[in-house]
Amino acid sequence: MVLGAVDNVFVYPTLDIKQLQNAIGHTISLWPIVVGRLCIIDNEHYSIELSDNPIPFTYVENDELERWPILPVAVGDRTILQPFVDSVPSEPTRDDPLVRFKVTRLVRSNEYVLGVSFYHMLGDADSYIHFLSDLSRFYQGLEPLSPKPSFERHLWIKKDAFRAIDSSLMPLL
Repeated sequence: MVLGAVDNVFVYPTLDIKQLQNAIGHTISLWPIVVGRLCIIDNEHYSIELSDNPIPFTYVENDELERWPILPVAVGDRTILQPFVDSVPSEPTRDDPLVRFKVTRLVRSNEYVLGVSFYHMLGDADSYIHFLSDLSRFYQGLEPLSPKPSFERHLWIKKDAFRAIDSSLMPLL
């Protein structure tokens, strides 16, 4: 089962690293699943086990690049983005984190490049956008927008589903 990561970079004229780290902490309190680790049951089933493992946060300084190049909004060439994102593996093991952050300070222009890698199995694009929105709002000192994320999930196996259903509903099904 290969889903891979969703990698994005965001460029800012200023960035308070401590404030970003605090915002990540608050975001994780709403999104505890992102600190989990993948547990593959078989080729069709998996679970994400919550853990106390940290999310990697890397800070580097780049004195080679003059400034962030003016590019189209969507960059299809991964080689441009690759130095600014620490991607989660496309097939993570039990020990691999499912989200990674990397901040690169461009010394010459004093710009900051925030790279975020989010394992696709954590959620779809909508989930990822809500995760980033919550992070942004916490960074700005704002409350996240509703609804809050929900992670209540159950694995329904056909034979167990019929046992769980009230037998009086069976004729309706």
